[in-house]
Amino acid sequence: MSIYNSQASLHNISDETQMIGSLMIPDSSFVNIWDTKSVNVSQVVWDNFNTIKDNHNEMYILLRDGYIQMMHDGLYLTFKQSLSVLNDMYSQIEKNVEVTKLLSTGVKTDSLKEDDGRQIVTPSPIGIGWNVYFTGYDDDADQFAIYQQNPFAPSGRGDGRPFLVEVAGEEADPTIEEFSFVEPLHVHDGEINWGPDGYWDYKDRFSIGIRFTATEVTVTPGTGNCNLVSVVTGQPVLESSGFEIIIPAAGDGYFSVDLAAACPIRNTKRTGYWDVDEETGTISASTNMGGAMFDLYTFAPQDAWLMKNIATANYRHIMEPDVYRTELIHPSWKVIMSVTKLTPGVGWLTGWFTCFRKNVQ
Repeated sequence: MSIYNSQASLHNISDETQMIGSLMIPDSSFVNIWDTKSVNVSQVVWDNFNTIKDNHNEMYILLRDGYIQMMHDGLYLTFKQSLSVLNDMYSQIEKNVEVTKLLSTGVKTDSLKEDDGRQIVTPSPIGIGWNVYFTGYDDDADQFAIYQQNPFAPSGRGDGRPFLVEVAGEEADPTIEEFSFVEPLHVHDGEINWGPDGYWDYKDRFSIGIRFTATEVTVTPGTGNCNLVSVVTGQPVLESSGFEIIIPAAGDGYFSVDLAAACPIRNTKRTGYWDVDEETGTISASTNMGGAMFDLYTFAPQDAWLMKNIATANYRHIMEPDVYRTELIHPSWKVIMSVTKLTPGVGWLTGWFTCFRKNVQ
């Protein structure tokens, strides 16, 4: 069988050692296979062991654009630990046996299949437990606070302000409106439309983005949960000038930060200090200091734009972006809609988003 762009696992399903050809699978072990083509063993780059590498103690055996990953007792095997397994496997190479045939008796996938055995694959931009959520309004934070005290009250989700920007006439400066959500959600795509007819042309434009806020700290010498490091000098400071990165401390810091009110900023290099639970929005000090995905700052970084300067020249007065992936919107972030209108006459721009959120009631 062939495995196309999906994961399959070769499991030891009993207490006894499982044999696949001359490849011995140790007890409590499994091998993950990614095989994007039906590749003959003779075509695999076994003669070039430079392609077999130890990557952070994770063993990868490259199969052109796929690889095999070995684990034992829940831990990835290192390069040296895997060599003994490779030696047993290598005897299969010269026999020109297809990889997929070699593993056919041990590979099991849980996906649905067609009558002829082909897997049924449905792309999904997000995982289990997230609900599809369409909305043209943000959340009512005041009503949500009541709902938190009384779960029988309306939740306020989707009962806030409409995604709407109104312009009285020709405006050289952008007109910007802000919107927010009370819980984390993931924006997928949506629709933007504008009107009325005859009051827009190619010189008019709009943008949609995310606005961040500064994270506040208080001075609590020797008992705080954080310290400040200047982003200019790279040195710790005992007084904030409003241009520092916030570093976690174990109760002995010079400053304290209210993490429930903090604004996390994604670190694209993954050299951050804070973790964010994308289901709850909860911020915590990372166990992987200097390797986390979020940072906190005492200043607000520049706006991040998801759509930038889109001209309103479409005669249908509508734009319907369609993307595969999703973008996290943290509760401390603001969704902003910016409209620059150089054409005389009143105008409006509105729309709705396709989102995923945990709770929709």
